[in-house]
Amino acid sequence: MPDTNDPRRDDESGGPFHLRRGIDVALALTLAGQLIAGTWYASAANARLTVTESKATSNETRITALEKSQNDIQMKIANSLTDISVRLAKIETHLADLDRTATPTTIIAK
Repeated sequence: MPDTNDPRRDDESGGPFHLRRGIDVALALTLAGQLIAGTWYASAANARLTVTESKATSNETRITALEKSQNDIQMKIANSLTDISVRLAKIETHLADLDRTATPTTIIAK
């Protein structure tokens, strides 16, 4: 029967595979550091995303305003393109009238 009070039992088993009951201090400190850093990062990210009530405009309000201004700009562009198309049609009509009424001229090279 194995001796259960033997301190070498955990660390020095005779086979190629063995488990240790304790963990290294460096591993514990590393895991604790990663946990602290992860919590710190998550709280900083949450603080950036959280909109406080004291601010006059929140992100949603700014996004809505930007979408409205973008729609206004698109409407202005569409109206300008329509106006340009009408003016171009008038110019083409005027040029066609000028071509019909113009007298043919002959250019004689000397």
